[in-house]
Amino acid sequence: MNSSILTSNPLTHALAPRVVSRGARMLSLAAIAAACFVGSAEAASTVTFSLVPSDTAAKPGELIDVVVHLGVSTPIGETAPEIIGAQFAVNYDTTQLTLEGGVEISPTLPWIMIPEATPAGEIVFALLSFPTIEPLDRASADVATLHFRVNAGASACATPALVSFDLAAGLAGNNVGLLSGDAPAIALSNLPAVTLDGIAPTLGVVPLTITVPTDAGSTYGAAVAEPSLTPADNCDANLDITSTVTLAGIPGGSAWPTQFPIGTSTVQWTATDDSGNFVVVTQTITVEPYQLLDVSVHFPGEFSRQAEFHNRWVRIKMGAYDAVHAVEIDPSTQAGSLTDLHVPVAASYSCACAKDTTHSLSDSALPAIVGTEYAVSFELLQGDSNNDDFVDVIDFSYYVVDFGPANASGRSNFNGDGNVTNADFAFISINFWKQGETCGGAATGNGPRARVSVKELRRAGNGQLAAADLNGDGWIDVQDIAHYLEHGVATVKNPEKARGQGW
Repeated sequence: MNSSILTSNPLTHALAPRVVSRGARMLSLAAIAAACFVGSAEAASTVTFSLVPSDTAAKPGELIDVVVHLGVSTPIGETAPEIIGAQFAVNYDTTQLTLEGGVEISPTLPWIMIPEATPAGEIVFALLSFPTIEPLDRASADVATLHFRVNAGASACATPALVSFDLAAGLAGNNVGLLSGDAPAIALSNLPAVTLDGIAPTLGVVPLTITVPTDAGSTYGAAVAEPSLTPADNCDANLDITSTVTLAGIPGGSAWPTQFPIGTSTVQWTATDDSGNFVVVTQTITVEPYQLLDVSVHFPGEFSRQAEFHNRWVRIKMGAYDAVHAVEIDPSTQAGSLTDLHVPVAASYSCACAKDTTHSLSDSALPAIVGTEYAVSFELLQGDSNNDDFVDVIDFSYYVVDFGPANASGRSNFNGDGNVTNADFAFISINFWKQGETCGGAATGNGPRARVSVKELRRAGNGQLAAADLNGDGWIDVQDIAHYLEHGVATVKNPEKARGQGW
């Protein structure tokens, strides 16, 4: 086609106004189809019509534009066609999209648009370089934009061809008009896959609530592992996940911290899909103002196997921590343990002490940091019946008074068989004259005693211990221990049970 075909055609005068009647528009389209879109059988160039979305994902109610792009590809050595017109027939899915604002010609092109009234779901229009006849001399151009609004309730997950080229009634097809050159081949490229989605994703955060103690060795807080995140969406497999961290008393950030401070912090996890739908899940992390201590205790010597476990009351001291706990002792190992004791927050502890309040001397040890907790082990030597942290003649005196069925406290019953016998005396004899090891504190009294007078015991309100004066010389001493080893314990009628002095 040459310029004389278009300028000499009487229809061109009818096309001059921007607004024409329906009949004139129909005639114009037919005229373009009949007069402009002609060419030889062998095409030297290829003209591609493409539908390009402004976004590949949108939510219901949002606008999405579709650009009609015209591209020209000409082999090397061939003359590119000069395009002065184009006609289009486009279908769109009315269940998902509503045409809003119609068709807009590209403001960069000196062309006019001739739309045609069509049923919903179909768009037919022509573009004509009129009246100045300035041909498209570039390799490609955006020639028009279709404005759509996503329908309420729309749902299309990566759905292709929501908008597509198609033939319309009365048209030969999608085509171009030429000022010069051979008629090109026509290629169509429909709208690529687009997601229309108004459903927010879901996000599982496990654990959602975390409560931990302060790490041993830290006065700031605790290291916490990041949670397991399980995102899911009706359309998108890969969601954008972000976090906002608000630390206790500290401005927030986005990075998971090395340690969370003492107090309650929050982490807001946000999962966003390609359409902009999102869900926010808040995770709470509380670091308690205490640290954990694990304690193991061992009692040298044989325990009775008559019971599966022996219950002992052990006092633990570490810094400001001071508490008595029941410890189950396994008779096969003479050992027991306490786990996760709550101790004050400290950067370190130089010493810890333990004592069985009814049976043993105290022991001290240096706590170690194991993982995120403090840990310490003790060796508790038995034989201290009166809890003064010595094994001496006073404990022998209690042993004599307690000889026979053990009283309710189990005092002097060191092997745990329920009876105070020679087997228990073995603990006194092995540990005689020893004293406990404390964390810098002195044991009650001046030290272990080799002898004590009966008068002194009576003045102290412990007259019942006079029963241990086995040789009757007014003193309880090693001579009475020797007498016991030779003759045993004399019968004591209804002895008053003595109380310990306290550790």
